[in-house]
Amino acid sequence: MNRSRIGAYSLAVVAALAAPSAVLAPNALGVLLIVGGIGGLIAGRLPARGWLFGFGAFLAYVLLTLLWAIDAAEGFDGWVRISFGALFGLAMAGNAASLDEADRGRVARWLVFGTASAIALLLVQLASQKIFGFNDSFASRWHGPDTNLWALFNRPVGILAITLPLAALAADRVYGTIAAIVLLAAGVFCVFNFNSMGAELAVAAGAGAAIFTCVFVKRGVAILTVALAAGILAAPLIASVPQLESLSQRRDISVSIYHRAAIWHFTAGKILEQPAFGWGMHASRTMPESKRQVAPGAELIPLHPHNAALQIWLELGLVGAIAAAAAMLALGRRMKGDRATRAALAGTLFAAFAVGSVGYGIWQGWWMGALWILVALGAVLVPAKPKA
Repeated sequence: MNRSRIGAYSLAVVAALAAPSAVLAPNALGVLLIVGGIGGLIAGRLPARGWLFGFGAFLAYVLLTLLWAIDAAEGFDGWVRISFGALFGLAMAGNAASLDEADRGRVARWLVFGTASAIALLLVQLASQKIFGFNDSFASRWHGPDTNLWALFNRPVGILAITLPLAALAADRVYGTIAAIVLLAAGVFCVFNFNSMGAELAVAAGAGAAIFTCVFVKRGVAILTVALAAGILAAPLIASVPQLESLSQRRDISVSIYHRAAIWHFTAGKILEQPAFGWGMHASRTMPESKRQVAPGAELIPLHPHNAALQIWLELGLVGAIAAAAAMLALGRRMKGDRATRAALAGTLFAAFAVGSVGYGIWQGWWMGALWILVALGAVLVPAKPKA
């Protein structure tokens, strides 16, 4: 097997296993990033120099922030993880962009299969809940008695929500429109039958972005990516509005949205103390006053701010926020193809942004793996450039 074959098959493995892994063992998404990245490195395919230079400059700046980080050792550990994540992610994305049409079709088929498998697993769980009750459902037999079953499926359905637009596009190309509609409908049904506000928000945001792109075919993607970039830059100001502060002061602070309001408002205040260069990599974990409880078990920053833009601002300052906004605009320029392709790519981007705005720490290994996998799968579905 030659090197290009290894690269193509490694990406097919990632496409097949990403969604089922999110259901059964979400942390395995980090492992899949390594698999796809090694395949890309073996194939010797990296993205354009601009992407390499951009990420190299970003990683150099992140390393520099360790000079003023609250916990330099913790920050260095984070830097190492995002550096390897970027290496594998860029290699996987470069490999994806260079596949020929036959390999693109193969990866698309495996993406449909993997997504359908994840949906089937979630439907089995829903059926077992109806038949046996929640505490005796399929998941309770798979996981230990101390598992929080209500929160167990937040990550699986969140990953499903952001994968659905790409999977539906792949299904439409490989099996036809009816297959795409069935896959999309089944996936949305699963999302709205589990207890995940982030996943439901992702479906709504993704659908809105896809519809907007279909209506405004020529400029839709550009408008949306500029809006996201502006949102990243304005995140501290948005989190400082009085309405958010009033939500954070409610008595029922243990309700997740009110707790998040408290987290975001506190984070915005800390950002304004160090706005230019931030508090240093991974400072979210050791931010002064962050462990103060606003309700039993509800800290002001439990490990991270539960908002990607605010976390970047808090740790890396305006410099990091500009880098994130620039990356968003660069992604927008890569979203090419027919109306359906642009709609699916925009839907995926907005769905992922929605989940990242209410959920996970941006540097978590499994979440970085999920995002890089989405970038690679998106590159597979963008039409290849004709060879000269």
